[in-house]
Amino acid sequence: MAKKKLEKAAKKAITAARDAVDDAAKAVRKLDKKSKQRVRKLDAEVAALTKDAAKSAKRIDRASRKVERAAAVAASAQELALESEEYTAARIAEAAALVALAESADAKTDTASAVEVEPDTAPSAAPAAAPAAPSFRELREEAKQRSVPGYSRMNKAALLDALGRD
Repeated sequence: MAKKKLEKAAKKAITAARDAVDDAAKAVRKLDKKSKQRVRKLDAEVAALTKDAAKSAKRIDRASRKVERAAAVAASAQELALESEEYTAARIAEAAALVALAESADAKTDTASAVEVEPDTAPSAAPAAAPAAPSFRELREEAKQRSVPGYSRMNKAALLDALGRD
């Protein structure tokens, strides 16, 4: 009888062990599902962060290009200011020479008749009228009439270039 008791106890132990193994397998599967879910969630977060980083890099690149363009415009403006100062200084010198010439003429006579300047050295009374630069709206209308693609998004310089004007 002791043998039957031992066999029965062994069967119970084996059944309990099988149940424990099954419970452990279920726990591992649940743990595995949770791990997989966490991995998927982390992958999604990494993908979102990668996308955000790419967007930030593009924004930084665009901003740096804008800064470079602004620096180029500032340099052009500075050059233009220097040229303008030189031109203004030359015009002031010419005006001063004309005033000195007018003052040296006889004070009793009319200034218009007193100032006699040789035609070779006299500045022209009115500079040759330069053609008026077309306005932005005029350029845009012309581009519209010529069916220039993308004219509505162009600035004045781009319109001049597209229309072949300098």
